Amino acid sequence: MDSEPPSFNISELKGKGENILFVDDVKEQRAIGKKVLTDFRYNPVCLESGEKAIEYCRTEKPDLLIVDMIMEPGMNGYETLKALRKIHPDLKAIVISGYSETDQVRSALDLGGAIFLKKPYAVEDFAAAIHKILG
Repeated sequence: MDSEPPSFNISELKGKGENILFVDDVKEQRAIGKKVLTDFRYNPVCLESGEKAIEYCRTEKPDLLIVDMIMEPGMNGYETLKALRKIHPDLKAIVISGYSETDQVRSALDLGGAIFLKKPYAVEDFAAAIHKILG
């Protein structure tokens, strides 16, 4: 029995100007993240470290945090999310990693309000994860 794949309308995944904090230590990943987030009508702020994310969040409250798990040197994604939750307890997050779900990823997810996305991911999966967590 052949069945058609579900129809997928990517325009349904576009944002409404929500502020998204994208934290990754790799410059190229930040550039790609910024382009994709802008293309999907979000307002991205891209930073290279957990420490800079904390500094930013002392005066700003993003609608969503997207954070890479492995960042060097300095704080990793779990430590960043945990620290930012002290500033903004209800901060929603997407945790990304090139590795499979690790104990640190599970610990980040256990903080609540977060989902995991494994690199490399398709743009559609990235947009769908954002749409899902923002509701």
